[in-house]
Amino acid sequence: VNIPNVSRGAVINTGTVAVQAISVATGGALTIAAGATLSVNGSVEDGISNYGTVHNHGRIAIGSTTSIGRYGIYNNGGTFSNNAGCELKIDNCARVGFLIEAGTITNASKMEIGKDGSVGDECIVQGSGTFTNEATGLITADNVWYGGFRLRYGSFTNQGRIVIGTHNASDMRSGLMVFRTVFTNNGEIQIDKCSNSGIYLYHTDGSIQNNGIFKVGMLKPISKLLEVANDGRLFSNN
Repeated sequence: VNIPNVSRGAVINTGTVAVQAISVATGGALTIAAGATLSVNGSVEDGISNYGTVHNHGRIAIGSTTSIGRYGIYNNGGTFSNNAGCELKIDNCARVGFLIEAGTITNASKMEIGKDGSVGDECIVQGSGTFTNEATGLITADNVWYGGFRLRYGSFTNQGRIVIGTHNASDMRSGLMVFRTVFTNNGEIQIDKCSNSGIYLYHTDGSIQNNGIFKVGMLKPISKLLEVANDGRLFSNN
């Protein structure tokens, strides 16, 4: 399903709409209303490709019955809002649960990635752009082999709660990997079940500003709570 650049956009008002894949063009818009569901299963590439605007007020379920061939959500320059009282659930993806090449992501409710099925290498990869987890937001990241979050560029701010690895069938390599991203935690982050490191800080251009709470290795000991590599050094615990 392709949603083009049109003034009114597409709206799912009630019931469940089931598709194999959906793409929102630059200037296009998709809204899932409260009480409505968008179900995405069986795409050979990406479940949702967003270059425009997606507003979720209801429920989005990706990969719940049939796996996704590449990324659960691919966001490149678009705006994606998971609003209060809604749900986004991503499972069974071959590569990455949620890939952000660029754009603006806001989560004010529940975002579950990999809870009930592997999403491949990583749950969230941010190549650029801005990601905000609001005070009412909860993000869970599970069932990957490499990393929960890999943040390469841009900015990521957590005001709410992030839980990484608690539902892992086996250990991921690292829970939170920060490269050239400015990561600010004003909420609570829990990281568990990692074979190498809970937090991995890679580059001098990246930073972690902690004004909240980090809980690392609560369920199972992690050999390195914080790993610093390639001159990465700025972790501020306030």
